Amino acid sequence: SPADDEDVVERLRANARRALAHGAPASAVEYLRRALCEPPPDRTRPAVLAELGHAEATAGGADAIAHLEAAIALVDDPRERARLLLEFGRALHHSGRLTDACAAFRRGLDELGMIGGEDTDLRVELEGGYLNAALFVPDRSPDTRQRAREIMAGADKLTSAAEFALLSKAIMLELWAGGSRDELISAAHRLLSDGRLTEEDAADTQAPWHLIATLGWCDDYPGADEALRMAFADAGRRGSVLAYVLACVFRSRHALWTGPLGDAVHDARAALELSPPRSVYLCSAAYCLVSALLEQEEEDEAEAVLRHVDRQLPAPPPFFAAWRQMAGGRLAACRGDHASAIDAYLAAGRHHTALGIVNPAVLPWRSEAALAARRLGRLERAQALVDEELALAERFGGPRPIGVAWRAAGLLARGE
Repeated sequence: SPADDEDVVERLRANARRALAHGAPASAVEYLRRALCEPPPDRTRPAVLAELGHAEATAGGADAIAHLEAAIALVDDPRERARLLLEFGRALHHSGRLTDACAAFRRGLDELGMIGGEDTDLRVELEGGYLNAALFVPDRSPDTRQRAREIMAGADKLTSAAEFALLSKAIMLELWAGGSRDELISAAHRLLSDGRLTEEDAADTQAPWHLIATLGWCDDYPGADEALRMAFADAGRRGSVLAYVLACVFRSRHALWTGPLGDAVHDARAALELSPPRSVYLCSAAYCLVSALLEQEEEDEAEAVLRHVDRQLPAPPPFFAAWRQMAGGRLAACRGDHASAIDAYLAAGRHHTALGIVNPAVLPWRSEAALAARRLGRLERAQALVDEELALAERFGGPRPIGVAWRAAGLLARGE
């Protein structure tokens, strides 16, 4: 029973560290919850709360945000507050509270500004966290695009792991804007060959996910597969639920494009089942699973997936809402409800356009909307949408988006 024994607290903290080192974050959570009940003395309480929040975030627990926030409130040292705000901002991001995450990262930068120290890595990590959240917030799109251009312009001078994580975000933003495919692949392979994608906090910076996403959207599947193997190994080593879910989502998405389709269903189901409640990544997992199920003519199961996601996450942020809308559009189109389908596809397009995402490699909403418009007899609208997607796809140069756009153009010209 709890007995206000400091030695008990320290033993529990040590056990929690060992559990994390062995990839068992759920066990670490139990040790630290028990340590909090002992309770710890005032001077170590912030550290116990911070360690508990970190373990909960790794295990996919919902209480991570509250415990990290409590730890921040008890810490006096500005640098330690900045470090905790970095982790707090990341937890907010994963829960879909993107504006709050931006504020947390900015607050961390302000804390470092108060002490005037160099602390370059922590500062760059906070900047990376801010950019990572801000790129999903429409009213911050001009800021993130400008920052991405600055980072890409100085990419040759970046050397630290924190700077490379920052570069991964700039690469993805450039892809969204339809930048040079060859340059993006070259920059992504520079990160891949660096070998630091499995460092202690690499998954927390989301650098592996931006790299995998970029390589997949560029149709560089061997590079994406190599990065995915590293990501799955890292998720297993750390026992990170979130890292495993994201790796499953990306592998499922690639299997949708390359086959086999059964693998896409398997990975998407795993991601959906293991995602923490109200996780924004439910939308991405649902997009993959619904798309694959519709290919297998499993419309009722696809509908059940969307109902589940809507219960868990009724108002996802714009970027993730677009994936949900694309999945809903595909289900409507399969059922012959082309009016609902075109509404869903165009809504997805509005979300992406607001974020500066014009590259059809990300989501081919124009061509799918065009086919729905054609089936409704809106031929001029259909042709305009396909022409726009084809021009954007050919400018980017990716084989898959070009093929998708030309297929839609062929259907417009020759019928089903």
